[in-house]
Amino acid sequence: MALGLKIDAKTPASWFDTGGWVYLSGKPIVVKDGKAIKVEDIRFASVVDSAFWSAAELVFRDEILKIVDAHATFDLSAEIDEAVSEITRAIAKADLPGLQIKAGTPDIALDGVYVASSDLVVVANLTMPVDAEVTEAILK
Repeated sequence: MALGLKIDAKTPASWFDTGGWVYLSGKPIVVKDGKAIKVEDIRFASVVDSAFWSAAELVFRDEILKIVDAHATFDLSAEIDEAVSEITRAIAKADLPGLQIKAGTPDIALDGVYVASSDLVVVANLTMPVDAEVTEAILK
């Protein structure tokens, strides 16, 4: 996965103003028991119009990468919990004549993450116990 960020930095004294691009790349993976995505093996490069900032990038490369890496995990627990709630509500509201459905709590875990041409695709597994009972003749 790659991301380009256009920058236009202005400083009060104008001595350290710069413009250009910063590029980040890394591989997205699933972590935290299937509840988060992390971008690993992060690398970056920049093309800026300031010799000072080009030199500073070289000096502070390791520190910059540590900061970026510290913010490279995206916890999707809240989104997964909301999906579990929506599935539970939908099953509870289901009105299927002649059929009674009892479902347990869904368990959703992220299984994989893939980079498509313009999207990040996350694959999830859904496991849920379901009991269905025919309560009357469905076919007549």
